[in-house]
Amino acid sequence: MFVTAWIGMLDLRTGVINHVHAGHTPPVRFGGDTGFVKQKINMVLGGLKKAKYVRQEVTLAPGEAIYLYTDGVSEARDVSGNMYGEERLLRLIEKKARAIDVSDRNEYCEAVCRLVRNDVKQFADGAEQYDDITMLCLRYQKQ
Repeated sequence: MFVTAWIGMLDLRTGVINHVHAGHTPPVRFGGDTGFVKQKINMVLGGLKKAKYVRQEVTLAPGEAIYLYTDGVSEARDVSGNMYGEERLLRLIEKKARAIDVSDRNEYCEAVCRLVRNDVKQFADGAEQYDDITMLCLRYQKQ
């Protein structure tokens, strides 16, 4: 048995996220340039008794965001068995996240998650999903 994980701690003063990646899906960074967070992929948790995990960091500029998700998002399937995929997710966020207009800045991340969830649902077109679809978005606003 094993589990994938990505855990991070954001310093609200600097925008630095110290994180450890354990075989989980790659987070998407956006709000400036859009792309997957560049990182060293460590072993999944429970894969080896003496696995070592490397702390890494990424720095968000004010207004930038990071989107984390389980593989139920990228591995969602349509009625023909085609996968949603990480590239489709990246393109969706790149094209549409900047255009989200909400009156309350705290609603922005909820709107991003809703955007992705609706796109996955439309893609699946009623096909039953076999994995959880979990997501989290965090937008850095300098204190």
